[in-house]
Amino acid sequence: MTELQNDTGNRRKSEGPSPLRTYKGDIAELIKNENTSLSDIAIAEQKRAAESTVQKPDRVYHSKMWVFLAVILIMVSGAAAGTFFIVSKDRKVPETGVQNVFPRQLLSADSNKTLDLSNMSRRQMLESLKKVRDETSITLNKVLAIYPPVSDGRISFKASYFISNFAPHSPEDVARSVADNFVIGFHSFKKNEPFLILKTTSYLNTFAGMLAWERYLEDDMGDFFIFPERRDDRVATTSKALVESSSGWSDKIIKNRDTRVLKNGLGEIVMLYAFTDNQTLVITTTPETLEEVTKRLFAIKLVQ
Repeated sequence: MTELQNDTGNRRKSEGPSPLRTYKGDIAELIKNENTSLSDIAIAEQKRAAESTVQKPDRVYHSKMWVFLAVILIMVSGAAAGTFFIVSKDRKVPETGVQNVFPRQLLSADSNKTLDLSNMSRRQMLESLKKVRDETSITLNKVLAIYPPVSDGRISFKASYFISNFAPHSPEDVARSVADNFVIGFHSFKKNEPFLILKTTSYLNTFAGMLAWERYLEDDMGDFFIFPERRDDRVATTSKALVESSSGWSDKIIKNRDTRVLKNGLGEIVMLYAFTDNQTLVITTTPETLEEVTKRLFAIKLVQ
């Protein structure tokens, strides 16, 4: 064992440390062992460099292609997310109750609301409307429009339903000749002046029905349209008033428009109605409100 160890140690000493390998040394050894010249090595080196240069564009092309595909994917995902957001935003479905969706607007109002008067008695309808009239704060000369709600694409109650149930003496000619859509509203003037807009499908039938209804119109609609302080005793005090109309209604030209008006004993207009065109009937309380509503009826036509 001792002799073997001594022999190994002597061999290591005689061999000395391994020389450091260099690129130059490798080239010299290759020339010596393989009988290769420097020119051969240079040509081989140039060929290797050319091959690596040719392969680079492929890697660059693939890298650019993946970047382009990633950009396209991001753009498509963004567009899909944006579309979903817009659709979700526009699809307004209340949690409970009737959908708060408006029918086609009939006039240009400053604010619009819905009020469901279906399945109500006349007294309940009147109380609901008077509550809105007396408790709603409306800026001077602004207009609030109230429509029947729409559920599943249908109006919850039609104009004919409202007239027949709210005005028990209304003639059939009126109820049958009005379109489904209508609007009740308030114009802030002296007070929250009420108005009712009906669209008619037959001007002659509706007008004839209104003339026949005048005898009972105050009884049917007066509690909503006429404020208590305006309900002065309408006893005729002059011979002219006696012959104007047995119902108290008379003709008056307001802003070049034929209007039927109802006055109190002081000669003040407390209720009136007029056709702003052959398809639109407005019932309201003051000439100023009639004028404002007429302007807004015309304004909505310009944007529809």
